[in-house]
Amino acid sequence: SIADRPCDATIVGADEDSYISIGVTTSGTNTNIAFARSVYDNTITFDLPFKLVGSDTRIFLGRYNNIVFGDNFDVIAPDGGKFEFYGGLRSNGTAEDCICTTPYSITVNAGTFSAFSAGNNRSSAGYLLGSIAAPITVTINGGTFGEVKDYSTSNNKNYKTFDVSGQSILADDATLIINGGTFNCPVYVQGRLYTVDSSASQNSTVTASNRDYYAIDGDINVIINGGTFNGGMIGAYYTQGSYTTLMRGNYNVTINGGTFKEGTIVDATQVKGYEGSDTKATITYNDDNITPVRFDVVNDEVNEYDEPIRVTFIGASITQGSNSDTTSTCIDHSFPSVFLKLAEEAGKEVIIGNFGVGGSGYLQSTGKYYPDMVAWPMASEESDPTFVFFQMGTNDATPTGGTNGGKMLFEKNYRDMVLTMGNLPDTEKVFLTRSFYRNTDKSNNKDLRSASYVRPIQDQVAAELTQLDADKYIPVDLYGLTLDVAETDELFITSYGTVHERLHPSRGGYAILGQHCYNAAFEGIYGPEENYFLTDVYLATEEEGGRHFGKGTKDDPTSDLTMAVSYMEWNTEVTLHVSGNYACASSLILPYGLKKLTIVGETEDASFASGSTWMRIGSPTKFDNITLVAADSANGTTIICNYNDFELTETVKTTGLWHFNAGYNVYGYVDPATKASSYDTPESASSDNDCTIILNAGTFTKFSLGNYRYAEKAPVGTYSGTLNATIGENVTILADGSNTYAAINGHNYLTGTINANLASWAKTDIDTYLTPTKYNEIIVYDLHNNDGNVFVNFADGFEKKVNYMGDFDNNGSLTVKDLILTIEYVLNGFDSTKASSYYYGTVNSLQDVLNVAKLINAQSK
Repeated sequence: SIADRPCDATIVGADEDSYISIGVTTSGTNTNIAFARSVYDNTITFDLPFKLVGSDTRIFLGRYNNIVFGDNFDVIAPDGGKFEFYGGLRSNGTAEDCICTTPYSITVNAGTFSAFSAGNNRSSAGYLLGSIAAPITVTINGGTFGEVKDYSTSNNKNYKTFDVSGQSILADDATLIINGGTFNCPVYVQGRLYTVDSSASQNSTVTASNRDYYAIDGDINVIINGGTFNGGMIGAYYTQGSYTTLMRGNYNVTINGGTFKEGTIVDATQVKGYEGSDTKATITYNDDNITPVRFDVVNDEVNEYDEPIRVTFIGASITQGSNSDTTSTCIDHSFPSVFLKLAEEAGKEVIIGNFGVGGSGYLQSTGKYYPDMVAWPMASEESDPTFVFFQMGTNDATPTGGTNGGKMLFEKNYRDMVLTMGNLPDTEKVFLTRSFYRNTDKSNNKDLRSASYVRPIQDQVAAELTQLDADKYIPVDLYGLTLDVAETDELFITSYGTVHERLHPSRGGYAILGQHCYNAAFEGIYGPEENYFLTDVYLATEEEGGRHFGKGTKDDPTSDLTMAVSYMEWNTEVTLHVSGNYACASSLILPYGLKKLTIVGETEDASFASGSTWMRIGSPTKFDNITLVAADSANGTTIICNYNDFELTETVKTTGLWHFNAGYNVYGYVDPATKASSYDTPESASSDNDCTIILNAGTFTKFSLGNYRYAEKAPVGTYSGTLNATIGENVTILADGSNTYAAINGHNYLTGTINANLASWAKTDIDTYLTPTKYNEIIVYDLHNNDGNVFVNFADGFEKKVNYMGDFDNNGSLTVKDLILTIEYVLNGFDSTKASSYYYGTVNSLQDVLNVAKLINAQSK
């Protein structure tokens, strides 16, 4: 509490035997020392010893106060306890609490510190990533720091040392003055950040919000006048396999004295200004035991050097390194860290930045929208990579495979982020990895959507960017490269010999991924030697000889649809051969990105069953010689064509409750900040695709050749293409009891043309437009937007009446009489006793007169 007063404080001993005892509470909990956070510009001086009771490590938190350890300070540890100092705070509070915006200083005249950091402490990977966003001064006149041991020369380190920043970002000017003291460990200015896990990246919102907090762009001065340096390194930046970035300001080192271990490296590798800036790293020294590395100016002479290879990894939990192998940490077992180890063993100087955020994705519905994470600005603005690896996407599978809005936004955000990294000045290569195998089974909805949409979109974007620059944008097929070890569970067997959830690799699995990424970067190996893609894929139940990891061939069929989709060659015509009664426990999400998909039954009883409410069509699709089974008896299953060509041959049967929409399934249109899962907009609900629908079999209840809106906030799209539909005589369209859910056009505006050739229809009257569903006040349904054409042709002898929009005399056709009635209703008001409604509206305008005239003209032709 002494810090919470507008005055300095000096704590001294009453006599030479006085000390402060740091022991345990009555409950046995270790006690540490922490002040109230700095409010005033106070200086707190300790000029007496601390005595540590017990063998544990005790921590001193200065909390941004000016701290002085006086000449009489010491650490007495009769039981072997250790003492660590952090000038900041333990950053497990709110985001605001771990950022310092007021200057402070630390001075040490004496004492023994097992670890020393002038900034924050992050003792857990989930603790917030904060910053020192104000000038800081550290003066060392004496004391002993660190432990004598062999410290790693790798760029991936994980030990405690002496540093200025603490486990926080040094975002402002800093001055380190060393006049004395013994340093048994390396000395750094920007210290290690420690592992930054998903919660830390997500919750460090204030740090992510402002470059003043996440950019290390202050000017740094290091002045060494004395002291003994046994750690072998005085570095500008502590590199490790986590959020490694760059120091952007001037970095000046002046060495006037001191004793240095032979071969001591004074390193400025991570000092690199922004493109176009004139900042530089300079060193002045005269000691033969010192080797300066990557300084721009050495003893007033310009120095030339080669930059290391900097590799930035962007991804989710698998990139982060999450798994159940609890004996290891993300820093040493993640595949980026394995990549680094392999590179260093090969004699390459590589520095990695692992910016993986568990649970993240390209869409806000993940709950960890990657551009909102602190990882993104640090990766995209502060890492200047030579190579970039993207390994993210499966967390977005559900919305991406669910609605056209989700698909469009995923594709856009993925492309935009890749181009952001690719357009950086130093980027030479961007590796676009295909999502690899995960826990695939019939009940895993996300796996099927990932195979049907995420990987095809990744392939599409990779193909587009390869056309742009084949030397820079490089697809890497991690799925194919790891398929064999996924089958043997080598990806997932932990160090304990068990197999966990078949989602996150084990430590051995990460080693495999790291090797493949290394091979891509340095050996030019981007996929398996043997092509596993097929244009004829065989799916069979186990009773018909299929097996999960079957190769998808006639002789070795797979028993899982997700595996079958993964074998399909993108952007070609593919036939899926089905044997037996295949049942999917989730919605049937059929693949995007094929020129055509033909699904044909190979056995007499072949069937394709959906366990949920959708069969979403991603490419032009044809079913032949198969039974479609809707397992959801309450809601039924809706075929959603997404304005793709679609055909059911006369050999197809349907059982259960089926519905049909040629367009999109459209859900609530809301502010994306609410993290809605649909991402539907008027743009995503609209289409100008020309398509052909041919139904020669099946029984359907709800039916339209357009969209279906599932929510009152769902946007109203516009169909502006030409849709040609043939409904054969073996098709039954029932509609439900209200006869309101079957029509030619759907819940969308029509500005294009629908040509419907009908040989059957069970309703007495055929509406040209579905009955509008409810509309929220923010969704305005404007009848004037419907000026397209609907043409209905019946088979010979099939007599039905079409309720055309504007057919006010209700005679099944549009004539001049209807135009006259439209004008009359504009002038005198609508008379509902004499006329049918106009697209379910009862108000006419001059725009309606023009629309009806256009329709009459089209009908007459």
